[in-house]
Amino acid sequence: CIYVNKQVNTGPNLDRQKVLQLPDHLGPARPSVVLQQAVQGCIDSAFQQKAVFTLLTEGYGGEKISATFDGKQHLLSLPVVNSVGYVLRFLKKLCRSLLCENLFSDQPIAPSSSPSSSSSFHAEKHLDGQMKSTSMVDDYHADSAELKRYSVDPGDFGPMSSPYGASKAAYGFRSSSVYSGALCRQATSPSAFPEANRSAYSPSSEGAELKPPSSKDPSRWSVEEVVWFIKDADPQALGPHVELFRKHEIDGDALLLLKSDMIMKYLGLKLGPALKLCYHIDKLKQNKF
Repeated sequence: CIYVNKQVNTGPNLDRQKVLQLPDHLGPARPSVVLQQAVQGCIDSAFQQKAVFTLLTEGYGGEKISATFDGKQHLLSLPVVNSVGYVLRFLKKLCRSLLCENLFSDQPIAPSSSPSSSSSFHAEKHLDGQMKSTSMVDDYHADSAELKRYSVDPGDFGPMSSPYGASKAAYGFRSSSVYSGALCRQATSPSAFPEANRSAYSPSSEGAELKPPSSKDPSRWSVEEVVWFIKDADPQALGPHVELFRKHEIDGDALLLLKSDMIMKYLGLKLGPALKLCYHIDKLKQNKF
């Protein structure tokens, strides 16, 4: 279960009366469902639902949340999560952006506890060892020093940090303005989920020296040779995304099959980098055939 601390300072973005109407706890249920209930609760409690919705980016395969603003209903998928620890980290960073910290806890909230002394997010001490490396969120803004410490949460697709020092977000938080009534206050968006954006490859594969492809036929390239090609083709635009090709085990044959819509949907690249990648793939095909 995740417990709702209704004694906290709800800040400028959440309506205290609506927060008081939230259930005392969420779950027991699957972590993905608990995450959906908590995020939807924040949206429903906001003075302006857009304030919460615009802090989130599209996930893959998780539960859906909705918000109504600008005269329309907007839907968004959250990432798939398999641990309460990850749910708590996600909510901690969301609430920090909303200036309403300690709203959620993994411990029951004592009636006499104050917002400053409430126990929240104790799962951090249990998280080490819980997260297991798998294939496939988000994620996102992870520096290369941390890359070897955490593994990816199942279902996560986030682009990786890279030696180029740039990072992209497929899942997590967008840098966004946080709304308060008619005023718009710029909030610092947290670096979202370093634990959700680790390569499923072992650290040794990350640190290995890359070598140019041994064959001129791209269909015979290994995953590491594809990674070398991506880095060499456009270090600035494509270099930050090379870990995705390791993570999804994209060898030469798979590289030649990639299309722009697949690249954007499954690898999380934006349109610009996706088109640049397609350009380099087309050049490979011309040389091959």
